[in-house]
Amino acid sequence: MSTEHGKALTRTAVRLCRRGLALAAVALALAGCADSTEQGRQEAKDMALRAAEVYTRDAEVAAISRTELGDGSVRYLRGHLARSNEQVLDSWSRSGMAKSGPVVGWVDVALTRTSSDSVFSKGATVTTCIRFEVSWSDRNGAQYSHHVKDCPADMSPPAQ
Repeated sequence: MSTEHGKALTRTAVRLCRRGLALAAVALALAGCADSTEQGRQEAKDMALRAAEVYTRDAEVAAISRTELGDGSVRYLRGHLARSNEQVLDSWSRSGMAKSGPVVGWVDVALTRTSSDSVFSKGATVTTCIRFEVSWSDRNGAQYSHHVKDCPADMSPPAQ
């Protein structure tokens, strides 16, 4: 079943539910079962990406000085992620005064999130691996970013 078809089924099910036809909505949701599993996985991944945005903003607000930007940012992020019970996978940083342009530190983390069951999606637990990076810009100061990366092949699944 295509994603567009699944979205159309979901929209139809929502309209039926609003009209008080819950049984018809449930039947329609079951017809799109494969899509509901994928939707649950996507919701869990989206939760991880929203968390990554918050961690990135937290690092920006920490205002690490340029002289300690690489080491200080990595130390801050590793500690912040660990206190938040996230799984830090690896990190690297460059000591000293940050030069404009190149990445001076990064932290790889596995963010595991679980979406809830609903009429339209089946709950799922998904681990999304993220790399946080920091660099210096003479124009804008410290620059923090994050992006999804492949998880290590030997990473054990989260405990359930």
